[in-house]
Amino acid sequence: MPCTSAHDARSVAGLMGRTPRAALAAPRSGKRVAVIGAGAAGISCAHDIVLLGHSCVVFDSATAPGGVLTSALPAFRFPVNGARAECSAVLAMGAEFERGREIASSDEVRALLSDGFDAVFLAIGAPEPRDPLFEGQASHPRVLDAMEFLSGSAVLTGRTSVVGEGVLAVDASRSVVRRALRDGGPGVEVRLLLREEAVSATVTPEMLAAAAEEGVHVDFGWERSRYFEGTGGTLLAVEVVRAAHPSALVVPSDNVIVAGARAANVMAFWPEIASGTDRLIAVDPDTLQTSMFGVWAGGACAFGHRSIAHAAADGKRAAWQIHAALTRRLVSTRTESVWVEVDTWSVLRAPRALSTPRGAPSAGALPPSDPFGEPSPPIDPFADDGSAAREVAKREAARCLDCSVIPHIDDSCTNCGKCIKACDPGALSMTAGPPERLALDQDVCTRCGECVHACPEGSIAMLRLVWEERLVAAPVAGETTPRTASRGRARRAASTADQGSG
Repeated sequence: MPCTSAHDARSVAGLMGRTPRAALAAPRSGKRVAVIGAGAAGISCAHDIVLLGHSCVVFDSATAPGGVLTSALPAFRFPVNGARAECSAVLAMGAEFERGREIASSDEVRALLSDGFDAVFLAIGAPEPRDPLFEGQASHPRVLDAMEFLSGSAVLTGRTSVVGEGVLAVDASRSVVRRALRDGGPGVEVRLLLREEAVSATVTPEMLAAAAEEGVHVDFGWERSRYFEGTGGTLLAVEVVRAAHPSALVVPSDNVIVAGARAANVMAFWPEIASGTDRLIAVDPDTLQTSMFGVWAGGACAFGHRSIAHAAADGKRAAWQIHAALTRRLVSTRTESVWVEVDTWSVLRAPRALSTPRGAPSAGALPPSDPFGEPSPPIDPFADDGSAAREVAKREAARCLDCSVIPHIDDSCTNCGKCIKACDPGALSMTAGPPERLALDQDVCTRCGECVHACPEGSIAMLRLVWEERLVAAPVAGETTPRTASRGRARRAASTADQGSG
C-alpha cells in the first residue's frame, strides 16, 4: 500500500526543509501535476507530490480510489479495508480526486498539459489480457479472464479449471471456492493448472498450501491449448499441453478461468507515447519518463504486474523525478542512521532468550497458510493453540536478543563500577588506565539492561539504531533537465519494438 508512515513523510517533507504538518499547510508551489489512475502507483505519487509542495489532481474512471487494491484483490489475502483507508488518508492530504473521468488517449494527455498542468503521471495499470484467452477461438460466456472474475461477484458452480500463472491464478482458484461456500450453494470442484513447474513456481509455498488446504487440486507445468464445446454451445472441457514433453490433457470443465500476462491499453497513446511489443508503455528505467515531454509512467502499465510495493515505489520515484524537473533540482536518496533511546526495555528479555532452546519444525508440518486469512484471524505466533508452526515461531522469536539495541555510556559516568557488579555476563569492565575508564564488550553483552538500573548517575541508556532513507536535492548542471534527458532514453527503449503491434 502507499506508505503514509511517519518515517516516509519526514523524509519527503524533509526535502523541503519542513515538518510534514508544515509541508501540508504551506502555500502550493504553483505547479500542477495530473495523476492518471488511483491505484497503488497513482496514490503513492499523489502522496509525495503534495508533500513536496505541488498541487495534484488524481483522475480515475472508477468512483472510488484504490484500483486493483480495492477492486480485484481478495479480502482473504489482502487487507482491502486498510487499503481504502490509506487511499482516503492520502486524498485528505490535499490531492483532488476526479472520479468517473477516464483519460484514455494521448490527445487527452496533451490537453491536460495545455490546460495548466505542468506534468502528467500515467498509472493506468494493465487491465487487459496481453494475449487472447484461447488463440483462434471465439469468446465463450463460461471462459473468463481471471482479473475480470476477481473484480466481479460471479459465483461459479460445478467443475472449474483455472489455467495460467502466478498469484493471479491462485487467487482466482481460491475465490471460486470461497464464493461458493459463502453463498451456501452446491459444492464446487476446482483444479488449478499452473504454467510453471513446481521447482520454479513464483507462487510461494504458503499460497499453494493455502489453496490445497481449501480443496483446490494443483497441477504444474501445463499451458492452455483450447476448449471444447458441446451441443448448444455448452462448455465441456479444456485442453492443456506440456511444452517441454509433448503431451496433452483434457480436463472436464463447466467453467474455465484464464490467468495470463496483462497489458495496458497502449495503442490509445501510441505513437506520441512509445510502447513495446509487450504492450507496456516504454519508460526510461531511471527516471520513468516517457517519450512525450512532461509525461511519466509507472506501475503495471510500464512494468507489468509485480507486487504492490513495486507499484507504490514507482509512484514515489515518479514524484521525485517530476519534482526534480519542476524545480531543476535533481533528487536522489541517501541512507542515514541515528541512535534513539529506548524508553521501555524489559530486563527479562535476555534471560528468556538465553534459556529458550532452538526450535525445530515437526516433520511434515505445513507453514501458516494465510497471514491475512479471513474469516480466520491473523496468525499470532505466541498463541498457545497447539499449532506446530506457531510453536516454532514462538520459540524462535523468544531467542532474539535484539542486537540493534545496545547500552550507551555517556560522559557523566563516574566510573563507580556498580554496573560491573550488576552485569552477569561480564560485558562491562574497567580499563587499566590511567585514567580508568568503563568499557563495554558488545560481543559479550546480552542487552539485558541491568546496567541501566544499576547506574546511580543515570549515565547508561539503552539505544536503538534506526536507519532511514532520506531524500536530498542538488541543482541540475547545465541546460539539460531530467525531463529532456530522459525523453531520448525512453524513445531508445522502444526503438527496437514493433510499434505497429503496440
